[in-house]
Amino acid sequence: MRGVANHLELRPAVEPKDVQRQIVAALHRIATIDAGHVKVEAIGGTVALEGTVHSWAERMAAERAAWMAPGVTHVTNRVTIDSSPVP
Repeated sequence: MRGVANHLELRPAVEPKDVQRQIVAALHRIATIDAGHVKVEAIGGTVALEGTVHSWAERMAAERAAWMAPGVTHVTNRVTIDSSPVP
């Protein structure tokens, strides 16, 4: 019996700065998120989100925006929810 072991790993050729820029642009397009309060850092295919939003839905929308960027293989979501009233 013969077999083939495939240990290939495909990685898209996307620069981390491009990924970061695309995620920030996506956050600005989402009307419910105050994008100025969410920091995006991309290293390779890993994206880290930090900052504050006003609801769980906004937190999840920020994470979805990060996952939608090409080349993202891992998202660390450290966004916290600030439920204090919006002025």
